[in-house]
Amino acid sequence: MASRTITLISSDGQQFEVSEEVAVEFQTINNFIRDGSNSPSFPGKMTTRDQEIRRITVFPIPNINGKILLKVIEYCKKHLEYRLNSRSDDTEIKEFDSNFINEDRSTLFNLTLAAHFLQAEDLFNFLTLTLANKIKTMSNEQVRDYLGLDNDFTPEEERANRRVNQWGFE
Repeated sequence: MASRTITLISSDGQQFEVSEEVAVEFQTINNFIRDGSNSPSFPGKMTTRDQEIRRITVFPIPNINGKILLKVIEYCKKHLEYRLNSRSDDTEIKEFDSNFINEDRSTLFNLTLAAHFLQAEDLFNFLTLTLANKIKTMSNEQVRDYLGLDNDFTPEEERANRRVNQWGFE
C-alpha cells in the first residue's frame, strides 16, 4: 500500500512534502491523520467528520520556520530509516546525530522548541539530553550566560544563597 504525501507548511511559507510515515513521527500531526482525530467515535466507526479529517494532507506549522522544520524532518527521516533497517550500523546514526547537534545555541534551542511543539519525543529527548550535557559542567554564571539569563539576585542575596546551598557551588 502506497503511503500518501503530507505537506507541512512552515511559519515562513516554505512547503515540505513528507511521507505519512515521517509525518506521524510528530505526535501533533499523528493525532489528526491516524484514526481520524481524537474523536469520541466508536472504534471502527468513522463519522463524516472523521473521514474529512483523515483526508487532510496539508498542515500549517505556524511556530516553526523553514530552516528549523527542515532539520526536524531530516532527523525524523534518518531515524525512521534507521529503525526500519534492522541491519543498520550504529556508527552511521551516531555520526549523523553528532553532526546534527553541531549547531549554534540559538538553533539548538529552536530545534528543541520545535520538537516539543510537534511532540517529536525521540528528537526532544535527544536535544534536551544534549543541552543538559553541555551545561552540566558549567558554573552558575556560565549557565546563565549560555542560556541568556539575567542574574536577578542582589549581591547580598547571592552570597546568602551560596551559603545555604554551598553544595551546589562546589
